[in-house]
Amino acid sequence: MTEQGIIDCISALKTNYGGFNYTTNEFASLVKLWDIQFKDLDDSTVSSSVMRLIASSEHRPNIAMIKRDIAEEYVSERDDFEVWDIVLSSSRNDINFAYDEWCLLPEDIKKAVTPQMLYEIGRSDENSSQFYRKEVLNSYHSLIGRKRNDVMLSFQNGHSIGYEDHDQDLLSYVQDKNEQSADRTNDRSLPFYVIEDSAKND
Repeated sequence: MTEQGIIDCISALKTNYGGFNYTTNEFASLVKLWDIQFKDLDDSTVSSSVMRLIASSEHRPNIAMIKRDIAEEYVSERDDFEVWDIVLSSSRNDINFAYDEWCLLPEDIKKAVTPQMLYEIGRSDENSSQFYRKEVLNSYHSLIGRKRNDVMLSFQNGHSIGYEDHDQDLLSYVQDKNEQSADRTNDRSLPFYVIEDSAKND
């Protein structure tokens, strides 16, 4: 993310949910935290997630919630009816035909079943098929969960970067901007809810 993209997201959350104002030190730390956590994502991806959460959540989302929402967007999930309908339509009572059908399954479902399972489903009665339905759906949802976790972990690439090793000292950046002009009307780098540290202590 860019610094301005981060500030825009924080501003949107502040505007919708309210909360405390930040000193320049607090705001710099918050921007730096977002920069580390969303280092490998673009502004559009994160801001879209923030807007979705604002529209659906009464409570202010934290970084973990934003990451989870992005992961769900990256890895779509079919509903149970669709998954089972695809599997049931592909089941065969001949193991060779079952393998051929398995090869044609969508990749996300293919990883949740085996050719042998398609063969067993094709030979099962109604009671047994309910057992297989449960197995297939559990396997499918576990797979989706693991893929989403992998996506969330991929956002952590910058997590080991210490503040001292960061490319730019954002605290200095914010403080410099704070001193540039007493007129804030044309300076978007510091939002209205960021106040001088000395002012907060008065």
